[in-house]
Amino acid sequence: GLVYYSVYENVCQRWEGAGIGASGIHLIAAAAGGLFSDIFRVPADTIRHRVQAYMHPNVFHAAQEIIQKDGIKGFYRGFTPTLMRDIPELALTFGTYEMLRNYCMKKEKGKKLQTWQHLLLGGISGAVAGIVTNPMDVMKCSIQTASVKMPLHVMAPELIRKQGLGLFVVGLGPRVAQLALQNACMFVMFEYLKSVIKPVTLREPDDRSFTWKITGKRRTHIWKAIVQLTPPFQYI
Repeated sequence: GLVYYSVYENVCQRWEGAGIGASGIHLIAAAAGGLFSDIFRVPADTIRHRVQAYMHPNVFHAAQEIIQKDGIKGFYRGFTPTLMRDIPELALTFGTYEMLRNYCMKKEKGKKLQTWQHLLLGGISGAVAGIVTNPMDVMKCSIQTASVKMPLHVMAPELIRKQGLGLFVVGLGPRVAQLALQNACMFVMFEYLKSVIKPVTLREPDDRSFTWKITGKRRTHIWKAIVQLTPPFQYI
């Protein structure tokens, strides 16, 4: 997450004023953030999936065998499908949340949304992303746990031939539940932290008052950095 948001913010700042519009900038930033964060995440994912599939007794045994058989590149099995899953997933999650949030705020006539509303919107956003990207997640996990190395263009037709339309629903329930809960908590926590860190000079009448240990100057600095992260967070 730290790598993703760091790259995302950097790309947004560098491409600002490039003439491709806010949506184009955020799409490029999401792709770059997904690419760099997956460089660190895919090796851990590969080991985790192999242990969960009972291919190895523990993570140390899994890592040792991967290095012995395939070298460092063995940790990056499924890197391409992981990118093909993560970039649309991030775009759908934040895009859906922003759309639903704006719709609800219009219904509320500009009033701040309550905690349960952020929970609901975050959950829906995560569920939508989980449903749409589930087929690619299945392919990613299959490549990472295969006994022999198999590229995406070989694995995909084989999975579709064997499972047909069932491919789209394998593990769908747990994945949707995980992403719904994860994003519900994430968006609620971010909205809470925004209200805590937000400088007094930028507060609105219906903002809650919080006593925070961060000094006013430091709080303003942090707030300016946070509001540049993603499109939904630019709306106070």
